[in-house]
This record gives sequence, C-alpha cells and structure tokens, in this order.
Amino acid sequence: MQNIGLTLNTTGAATEMLKPGRQTVIAHGRLAMREHRLAAARERRHGLQVMTFGQFAARLAGGLSRPIDDESLREAVQTVLPTAELGELESLKALPGMIGAAVDTLEKVWRADIDLQARAQQHPRLASIAKLEEAVFAALPPQMLRPADLVDLALQRLDHVEVLFGPVDIVGITEESQGRALSHHGWMEASLKSLETSPANRRSPV
Repeated sequence: MQNIGLTLNTTGAATEMLKPGRQTVIAHGRLAMREHRLAAARERRHGLQVMTFGQFAARLAGGLSRPIDDESLREAVQTVLPTAELGELESLKALPGMIGAAVDTLEKVWRADIDLQARAQQHPRLASIAKLEEAVFAALPPQMLRPADLVDLALQRLDHVEVLFGPVDIVGITEESQGRALSHHGWMEASLKSLETSPANRRSPV
C-alpha cells in the first residue's frame, strides 16, 4: 500500500502527493557527508539520509549504541593512563606522544578485529595493550562500542534493514575498519542486497 500525504496548493484545494521513499548514502568523513547533504537539499531529495559505516551499524544495532569517536577515545585514554597498570608499557606512560600512540594502537587493533583479551597471554606487549583497552572501556560510556561489537548487535536486526535504510549507496572512500568488520560478518551479502556501489569505489585491476 502506498503512503499518501496531503498538501494545499495556492488555491487552498487539497492535492495528493506521494511521500518519497527512504534512501541511504554511506560516505566517509564529515566533509563528504556535508557535501552529500547539501546536494540532497538542493535537489530536494526528501527521505535521503547520509551517514558513515559506523553510524549505519549503530543505527541498525538499535538502542543508544554508537561507535567510539576519536575525541571520546582520546579523552578516555588521557584519563586512564596515569592510573592504569600497563606492565611492559608502564615506563612509557608519561612520554610525550603516548596518548596519541595509544589511541592509534587501539583503533588499529579494532580495525583488524583483534580480541586483545583472548590474546593477552601470548606476549607481554599484548597483555599491556589489553589492560589499556580494559581501562578505556571502563571510562567510556557503555553505549560506545567497537566496530565488531556494533556489527554483532546489528546482525540480530537484519529484518529492519529495508525499513530503516531503503536502498543503500556507498560513495567515495569509506572507512576500512567498518568495511572489514561488516564484510567479515557477511554483512554485505546478508543485508545490502540492493546496494549499488558508486564508480569511485571500484578499483581497476593492477
């Protein structure tokens, strides 16, 4: 059944107008998102929503779930570093650049979908990073989740994809962290059957 809305023309007569369907564009970065939103506004593309892969997964995961953003992660690392027991990395905590290095390390670990807690016994350095991760999680809001955790929750709600997003387009260069996490869990095949990737994402064979 079609959704029908009513609007008034200049003469006051009621006319029927079909409500536009929902569509989703997945873009990378704030600038790209702003550009697509501006273009959508100029073209009067009502019903179009622009988001990142992380926001896409978080939206489907439901509740208050959201990805861990850079600013929140940096603040959490800065808060826990002075008191966290980091073992092998203990002597490095006060060095300049440690906060940035810790943030980069955790982000790379999460992009690769590495379970630090499961591998902590394999090497003292991994044990140190696992302790840092544990302390950071305790400092972050509970609704902030790693990419793989968001995907795990989202996979339980695949039946809501069409209603929440409609047709989905991936444009430009998207986050490798979310892309790997989603692909690793069979996300693309399972939930984005109507996906049409833009030519910007297609790489010529080497």
